[in-house]
Amino acid sequence: MATNRKRTGAKKHTHKYHKIDGLWFCALPDCTHFMPRNMPQEAMLGKRSICWNCNGEMILDEDLLKEDKPNCAICSPNVAAIGEFLSQKGL
Repeated sequence: MATNRKRTGAKKHTHKYHKIDGLWFCALPDCTHFMPRNMPQEAMLGKRSICWNCNGEMILDEDLLKEDKPNCAICSPNVAAIGEFLSQKGL
């Protein structure tokens, strides 16, 4: 006999992490996920997140954890600046 139980656990999706006052939260609608304050910053290393610019998936690394709204390597301001520089040089 099947029962219709409402699922109460975490939703299965890639979170769109952002940092507010040192805490990491998922910014997606209807998601209440966050990393508790007692978790070390290193607990975020290797987690999947959604880029704030292109909405592609990425893996959080030490450099991305320094940003409040992390962007993937392609959308990173540093990569964009390098690309623009190379383009100006005709490379």
